Amino acid sequence: METAAERERIMLDVSVTSLQKDALMTILKALDIEVNEHILSDEAEDLALGLAMLEGKKEGIASSTEKQEFESFLFRKNL
Repeated sequence: METAAERERIMLDVSVTSLQKDALMTILKALDIEVNEHILSDEAEDLALGLAMLEGKKEGIASSTEKQEFESFLFRKNL
């Protein structure tokens, strides 16, 4: 049996029906996987997406045009 120190923490974002959720939780429990469920409000999800976008801008992953197109798509407005 692994110790807590030997476990790796991963975060997943999944969209499931209530039936799928019940099945998934049963499987996770059977595999002895600890689950901390977080249900985000629309506002919290928007904030998280905005923060991720700002972090991407800092890293310079996208060109200015690509950033503007993404922001326009994300926030449904012309920048």
